[in-house]
Amino acid sequence: MLAWSAAEALLRRILQSSAPELERQSSARILKHLYAVGRIEHTAYDKLLQLMQFRNAIAHGFEPRTIAPSISDVLPDIRRLSAA
Repeated sequence: MLAWSAAEALLRRILQSSAPELERQSSARILKHLYAVGRIEHTAYDKLLQLMQFRNAIAHGFEPRTIAPSISDVLPDIRRLSAA
């Protein structure tokens, strides 16, 4: 949950410079938008999407449909976002 919180904060920060009109959109919409405009590469998008889906299921009391990606797999992508 903490990894997704960090990733979402970075995604929203990146969005501010490229599409501030989407500021209040869902994290899923923001992630898809940044991927569509090329700010996130495909492999990072897949891992972040899986992490977001896992987080959403847990946060809302549902059984996750997928396993969470390994933090060690997602951390480099989160670091790249922070450098963007």
